Amino acid sequence: MYQIILLQCIFALGVPLNKALLSYCSFLTLTIIRLLFAGSIVLILHLFFSKDKTIYKGQPLLLMKKIFFGSFLKYTLKYWGFQFISTSHMAFLLHTTPLWTGFFDYIFYQTPLSYYNIAGIFLGFVGSLPLLITGYHDAYSISLISLPSIAIMIAVACHSYGILCTKELIIKHSYSPFLVTAIGSLGAGILALIFALIIDHRFYITDGQNFSMLFLALVVINNIIGKSWHTMLLKRYNATFLACSDYLYPCLITIGTYIATGKFPDIKQLIAFGISIIGLSLFRVSISNQK
Repeated sequence: MYQIILLQCIFALGVPLNKALLSYCSFLTLTIIRLLFAGSIVLILHLFFSKDKTIYKGQPLLLMKKIFFGSFLKYTLKYWGFQFISTSHMAFLLHTTPLWTGFFDYIFYQTPLSYYNIAGIFLGFVGSLPLLITGYHDAYSISLISLPSIAIMIAVACHSYGILCTKELIIKHSYSPFLVTAIGSLGAGILALIFALIIDHRFYITDGQNFSMLFLALVVINNIIGKSWHTMLLKRYNATFLACSDYLYPCLITIGTYIATGKFPDIKQLIAFGISIIGLSLFRVSISNQK
């Protein structure tokens, strides 16, 4: 269990790093550079340290699902939305991962849901509704609904589906965790580049030195250590159980934000988090009973 807690600490460090990086570049610039650079590094590590050097082991449709949903949509939507919301708001949206994972596990893999699971999913999504409301009209809202928050919620759903694709590739089809991470990142990076060229996106970086330092820290912490560690833990833990540890996300980031800036979450975020925690607790009770 301590490994899961340490893993969430690592992922929590990535949220403020991502926010800082977005102040120096466009969201697609960061998406493309991060995915292509991190994917290349992880692929090199796989080729150097893995006994099995095979890169392609079949399952093209499953790989494309992992690339498109689990990496491309996840990062493009997340980075677009993150430009317009705070770090703590982002953290509270990200903690819905286990609810999406359990839902997709049932829909696509016929994993049975107990009454606790169903109640947990319902309460979790109800608890997330306050986070989707802006309370005011602006260029990024429709009838008080925050488009950036919705984009991030969709990104979380794509991430959750990607987790299940990753687990299937590792457990059923003998892909290594490093290889799945590398293929997902490189494939999504190429898709993001094609998308940016189609829409004639303007690439820019305003402070190359600070950007480079923060970017290297993000890649090492999140992609090389965090993502690879997460995929290895999928061999040992149920995907929904592992995703349930994401409830630590807002706690860790809120503590860090308070220490760094003195800012505390607003009442809307606290209410949403409280309701969702009840839903997550129901998930944990159900999984503990199954074990």
